[in-house]
Amino acid sequence: MLKYKMNGEVADNFRDRLFSFHQPELSKIDGSIYVLFSDGEIVLTKCGSILWEHPLHSIEFGYEEIGQAYIKIPEELWPNSYNGYGFIFCTREQALMLREEMANV
Repeated sequence: MLKYKMNGEVADNFRDRLFSFHQPELSKIDGSIYVLFSDGEIVLTKCGSILWEHPLHSIEFGYEEIGQAYIKIPEELWPNSYNGYGFIFCTREQALMLREEMANV
């Protein structure tokens, strides 16, 4: 079941929060970074010169994968997209906070 009922104002507010939490500069520093995807999945991956070259470590599965109502915020609201999914680079705390908000939109 698709759960997505965002009116214009809610979509605008959520997009603003995504952009304010998105920290692309963190992805350029060698180390690790959290990525929140538009289906609610949170992963930890290596960043810097090896970004996307190592396996993603799933911290929280997407909502569809854990049997809850399917939640996916349209990729056009996200600062980045790949293969039909929007995503942001952020801290763990930000990813968890936004993921919770996604479930309540």
